[in-house]
Amino acid sequence: MKILLKNILGYGISARDGHLGFIHDFLFDDSNWEIKYVVVNTSNFLFENLVLISPEYIRSVDYSQKQVFFDLNKSDIKKSPDADSKKTVSRQYQDYFEKKYSSAYYWYGFDIWAFPPVLSDYGKAYESVKAPMEAEKDPELAHLRSVREVIGYHIVNDYESGKIKNITADEKCWAVLDFVVEAGSFLHHHNEEIEVEMIDKISFEERAVYFKIHSLA
Repeated sequence: MKILLKNILGYGISARDGHLGFIHDFLFDDSNWEIKYVVVNTSNFLFENLVLISPEYIRSVDYSQKQVFFDLNKSDIKKSPDADSKKTVSRQYQDYFEKKYSSAYYWYGFDIWAFPPVLSDYGKAYESVKAPMEAEKDPELAHLRSVREVIGYHIVNDYESGKIKNITADEKCWAVLDFVVEAGSFLHHHNEEIEVEMIDKISFEERAVYFKIHSLA
């Protein structure tokens, strides 16, 4: 079954022995489109205690009750690895520049920058960073992306402008299938599902997704 990942952000977590927290994010690998981790907030909407769980532990998703059922006990979920043990590409860059320039960056929901830097001012600095240090130690981190982050990225092709509105996945094997793109003008826009095979690259520096196709119509 094809699911829209953005739509289940915020769904509650049902463990084998009760309820605990909610879905905060999904992390996927943009080299093979596998969803690597479900980011779960074991606290509440006011406070964050983010942990990583493999999607293999998901038993089912109840869309009417907005619940995701895990084949784990609450204690298992609480003891899962901290979310910062596997940093996405964007988090690695944030940490790098925070250390290098002591900038006021912090993680903030759908918009990753609390105080957005002007990219043109930071262009040379971004270009000088070939790979964050974490990615050098763990190759997986060079391709780890956040669904919350990528939604809202603009699209790059030779014909249309637009942005990423949602991401679909296969609920059975937890692989990313399509990017849902809103393209066109303000008055005449349309949504298209573009298969991930048509994606050339995802750029954190430009907050953009590059497509191999010219037109999305």
